[in-house]
Amino acid sequence: MHTHRTQRSTSLGLFLAVLSPFAAIAVHASLERWLGERPPLSLFSLAVAFPAVVGGLGPGLLATALCGLAVLARGAMAGGSALLLVVPFVALGLAITWIGERMRRSARQFGDCTTLLERLRAREVRTMGEVEVLRESEERFRALAQASFDPLVLHSEGVILDVNQAFTELFGYGREEVLGTRKEMLAPEEFRPLIAEHSKSGVETAYEAVLQRKNGSRFVAELRGGNVHVKGRPARATVIRDLTPRHAAESAARWTDELFRQLYEWIPLGMAQADVKDGRLLRVNACYCEITGYSATELLGKTFSELTHPEDRNKDVAGYREAAREGRVYRTEKRYLRKDGSIAWVRVHAFFLRDVHGVITTSTAVIEDITQRKRNEEALREMQRLTEETLGLLDSLFAYAPVGIALLDRECRYVQVNESLAVMNGFSVAEHLGRRVVELVPDLWSKVEDVYARVLAGERFLNVVVSGETRARPDEVRQWSCNYYPIRARQADDIVGIGILVQDVTDQTRAEEALREADRRKDEFLAMLAHELRNPLAPIKTAVEIQKQLELREPRLLRSRAVIERQVEHLVRLLDDLLDVSRISRGRITLQRETHELCEIVAQAVESTMPLIDARSHELVLAPCPELLHVNVDAARLTQVVANLLNNAAKYTDDGGCIHLCIERGPRNEAFIRIKDNGRGIDPKDLPHVFDTFYQSTRTLDRSEGGLGIGLSLVRRLVELHGGRVEAHSEGLGKGSEFIVRLALEEVPMTLPHETDLPLSGQSRRVLVVDDNIDAAETMAALLETLGHEVAVAHDGEAALEAVSNGRPEIVLLDIGLPRMDGYEVCRRLRDGDATRPFIVAVTGYGQAEDRDRALKAGFNAHLVKPASFDAIQEVLRAA
Repeated sequence: MHTHRTQRSTSLGLFLAVLSPFAAIAVHASLERWLGERPPLSLFSLAVAFPAVVGGLGPGLLATALCGLAVLARGAMAGGSALLLVVPFVALGLAITWIGERMRRSARQFGDCTTLLERLRAREVRTMGEVEVLRESEERFRALAQASFDPLVLHSEGVILDVNQAFTELFGYGREEVLGTRKEMLAPEEFRPLIAEHSKSGVETAYEAVLQRKNGSRFVAELRGGNVHVKGRPARATVIRDLTPRHAAESAARWTDELFRQLYEWIPLGMAQADVKDGRLLRVNACYCEITGYSATELLGKTFSELTHPEDRNKDVAGYREAAREGRVYRTEKRYLRKDGSIAWVRVHAFFLRDVHGVITTSTAVIEDITQRKRNEEALREMQRLTEETLGLLDSLFAYAPVGIALLDRECRYVQVNESLAVMNGFSVAEHLGRRVVELVPDLWSKVEDVYARVLAGERFLNVVVSGETRARPDEVRQWSCNYYPIRARQADDIVGIGILVQDVTDQTRAEEALREADRRKDEFLAMLAHELRNPLAPIKTAVEIQKQLELREPRLLRSRAVIERQVEHLVRLLDDLLDVSRISRGRITLQRETHELCEIVAQAVESTMPLIDARSHELVLAPCPELLHVNVDAARLTQVVANLLNNAAKYTDDGGCIHLCIERGPRNEAFIRIKDNGRGIDPKDLPHVFDTFYQSTRTLDRSEGGLGIGLSLVRRLVELHGGRVEAHSEGLGKGSEFIVRLALEEVPMTLPHETDLPLSGQSRRVLVVDDNIDAAETMAALLETLGHEVAVAHDGEAALEAVSNGRPEIVLLDIGLPRMDGYEVCRRLRDGDATRPFIVAVTGYGQAEDRDRALKAGFNAHLVKPASFDAIQEVLRAA
């Protein structure tokens, strides 16, 4: 620029050097005419001065030469010595030219100084602008830092320069307390090297560390640090995120050193920049798009108010404008209408930015999606409402519960007690509070003191029965069922007291005792009933056996004997079933299980029920299994099960019906016994109850089927004792029925012991029959005599002892229930007497298992239940 300016001034000087001599001649001539005399030739020196000053040395010399020629010419015209005039003029022109050159150089140097000054001034202006921008950036940074939900620390070389409000709230330090301190002071001793290492890092860092609050409490935090400049000096900004509450960690801000350039890219909060004048969005981040459901392109140009829920719009706009006028941070919670029409709750922190002139032009907002928090708050309010209702119900339950409830402290003082317990103890609720248990119920304290001590040690006691007297009923011993629980503090695991639930069970205990007594008496009654019924049945059955031994040919006598035999068997079976149900219900029945072939057991049951099946003219179709099926069962009890089912089918099938009995292998290593008939069937409403004790379907006045309704109940219980199950099926009345028994199979059958025949001791034996029932004794004696035995009879214990002493019988059939001296005493005396001891058989109406065990312990060799079968008597006689 300087060279260009010099060339331009030189050209102008040359132009003036050429023009100025002519101008000087013209001026000189004009003055000469006007003045009437010749002006001085020094006028031409001006013509030299202008080009010399403007153009410098070259134009000055040219002007001197040209003006010298002009002076020479004007002098010659005047008639003087022209040479004398030219020499001084040239000298003057040279002087003027030198002066002009110096002036030109001075002017050029002055111009260079002026340019430098202008440049310095321009640079100063730019510097001031940069300072203003930096100030605005720092203001934005400060506003963002204060609006941030995360603590922010600004530090240089580990020294804290500034912190935000969130920092003071999180750490508990005042701002002035931490300024100038080391950043490492925020961490425990073991984490300070890690903090120091990352504080010196020159790159963006992100790491986790344990920090420490002013009160000494610790928490895990994520620290993100990056380089920034504060007033032109390098520094680092560290954002701290408390990771303890996860939802706070997910919604907290993540800061980096590139505070503005990267802010909209990575922060996990909605960020939006808007024009303050009309609220139009100028810039949004991805999180904000996610909150609103719009893309960034769709959001740009929209206003905050367009996105705000109509019910919140007016209040939000007014609050935003007021905050903009005052230049303060605008905070609010409001609802957004998302693009899909759903509602999102947000929390907004908006701060306003000024331009270089201090005018607020834009606002930047941090938007946090708090929809879930609002839902949680709503859920919490609902939970609080339900909790209040529940507490109200609990209070009502506590106050009006029919059981006693109390809370004790560690000193066993009543803290809370309800009305029911107060009534039990005989004191009011107010009299309980603050007093110890030993003061109110001293009679019970010794019984529960140890329990209370163990509960305070952490144990729990349930259904503890305590008996004693209280003030409510001082002369009556009552019983209570008590539950004791340790009560623990919510925050710690310390036991702070005892919870007590008390129920007065005096009446219940008395009722249970009465039921047990009634059950015992029932069992005694059943045993006595069986004994009393068996006694008359015994001579009847024996009389029938006698008739069988006599070869009677009279048809009417034969029919009468058959009727008597069937009815006696029916009565015996009823007694056995009734006693079996009673024993099973009391758990007093024991199975004698061995491995047997199933078809053999079923064959025995069929044999025992054939008289009834033949009497009803039924057809029995047998379908045995082609393979051997072995089961581990009590053969007698399983025979009883099958016999009961066959009897049931025979009874409930009209005469001339058909009964199918099938044995088969099931799919799951089971054996099936199917008994199907075409009889009367079962009403669907009766199917669920056919196995209930004493349950019978439609009863008729004629009671033609008979029975007590215990046969099927006994079947189910016996099958279940064997680990199996029984099912009943029927398509309805008149369509027959089917019963299925399922039993587990034995894959590898046990080796069955071979039965050995009992040795015979001879055909004729000496037998003593002892029974206070004369008919039973006489008929038994007659039967034995018919069989060829020598028989004697006695009707009481004394007579029995005398008969044994005199007659020396080999076998004694001894009744238990004798007058004055029972059969047990007679047996003991016989065992304690002479060395020659007979084979003593108990023949009694008491047929339960404990009766048999008692007889064997008393010294009996065998036990027969009245009415004893002919085969049983024969077997005993052979075994003697």
